Amino acid sequence: MKIKGAYHHIHLLSENPEVATRWYVQNLDGQIKEQFDVRGSIHIRIRIGEAQLIIRGLGPGESVVKPGKDKLLGIDHFALVPNDIEVLMSQLKENGVKIVKPIFTTTAGGQAFFIEGPDGVLIEIIEN
Repeated sequence: MKIKGAYHHIHLLSENPEVATRWYVQNLDGQIKEQFDVRGSIHIRIRIGEAQLIIRGLGPGESVVKPGKDKLLGIDHFALVPNDIEVLMSQLKENGVKIVKPIFTTTAGGQAFFIEGPDGVLIEIIEN
């Protein structure tokens, strides 16, 4: 059996999903689609372009391990493709978003940069 399409969604765990959602709306033009509860945990579904994110809060009895200097196993980052990489970089700087790695040339010859999102999430902005 083969997989149809790219991916369906990404779940991001947040200690404050409302604040995280506002960040994605303000900085990456996220569109809130719905909010719902699953087993005592708030879930907020948003769209950023064609990407679907579900930002969820902690459920009853859950706790988190804060990222430190060391890498955690699992997803390292996710990437989004903007309409204009330099315009978006400028807007993010104006909004005070932490630029982890400024614009660089990728191995494919395009441009990309990394930002830090809510809850320490690493996001790559890359030309297609």
